[in-house]
Amino acid sequence: MASAIGALFCLDEELSEAEVAHFKEISVPGYQRIGAPQVGRDSAANQWILDARKANTPEEVAARNGSSRTSFVSGPSGLRRS
Repeated sequence: MASAIGALFCLDEELSEAEVAHFKEISVPGYQRIGAPQVGRDSAANQWILDARKANTPEEVAARNGSSRTSFVSGPSGLRRS
């Protein structure tokens, strides 16, 4: 186990596919850990992005943003630009 932990912090060693798979399995993304609203899934985040981009539809947001990828937003007031 020490060698696997050491490999995570050592740039000279390559991780095996099994080690990478295990790391992904036990990792929780920060946005998920804090429960950040997700544009495209949460109504508050959807409204925020429409307001922030001065758009009326998700298609206008995508056109103004240059993509239609999902964004995660959070902050002290609840929502922030992604």
